[in-house]
Order: sequence, then structure tokens, then C-alpha cells
Amino acid sequence: MMDFYDPFYNRIWSYDPFEIMQRLRREVRTLPALGTRERYEVQVGENDARILIDVPGYSPDELRLLEVKDELRLVGRGDWLGTFKLPKDVEREGISASVENGRMTITLPFVAKPVPREIPIQTGEAAALTAPSAPALTEGVSDSKSSE
Repeated sequence: MMDFYDPFYNRIWSYDPFEIMQRLRREVRTLPALGTRERYEVQVGENDARILIDVPGYSPDELRLLEVKDELRLVGRGDWLGTFKLPKDVEREGISASVENGRMTITLPFVAKPVPREIPIQTGEAAALTAPSAPALTEGVSDSKSSE
């Protein structure tokens, strides 16, 4: 766990840099048609995660990777090979895959995390000069007593 001070919220936040790796490993399902767990590996970096899958005997033309809802489905020669559940913080449009020497690499880029920014608070005359003027409350309202 790492702690860092956030001046915007004026508090100390705790951050576990390995939490995303642990969560990704929990969310990734086993690939039963590919055999044992050693047939694929998950690597989590700062900006992306990579799933490395052994696919010996398959050419890139024989493999298809499909995004269906919140899953990636791997199909080879028309047969289902496995399914991966996509984490919520993956940039869907940036997902890519490549095959080299019998090993497929699926790259899952993470969505950029929002960085808090501090908004200056003005006081006194400076705030009055920059604040937009509010419309008059009586504007557009007819006086019922004057029409009687």
C-alpha cells in the first residue's frame, strides 16, 4: 500500500499498485479448451494489460477474437477456445491482438484515470466582479393587484 496526499480533498488516500493486477487475474477466466492454466499468462503494466496465450498450430488467419458485451471470445478454426471477462477500466476501442511464433498477445489499454484539479475560490470584491449577475426575480411577473 502506498499513501499520497490529495490537496483537492485535503486528505490522504491509500493506493495499492498491485490491486489492478490482482483484480484482472480474478476477472480473467480459465481457458478450458486450451488446457491447463500454464497455457496463458497475464501481464499488467502501468498503462495496459497483456494476455499471452499459447496457440500452437494456428495461423493468424485461423484465429478470431470477438468482443461480445463485456467479454473477449477467442475462436480458432471455428472452434471456441476461450473467454476472457473484460475489466471495466479497459479502453474498448484500443484493444489489439497479434500472433507470433504460436503465441497470441492481446493488449488491453487502460482508460486514463481523471486527475483532480483545484478550482480557486475567490473572496470579497474579486468574486463580485467575476460573478455573473442573476436575473431579477420580478422580471416577467405581472402584479395581480394592479390589474384589479
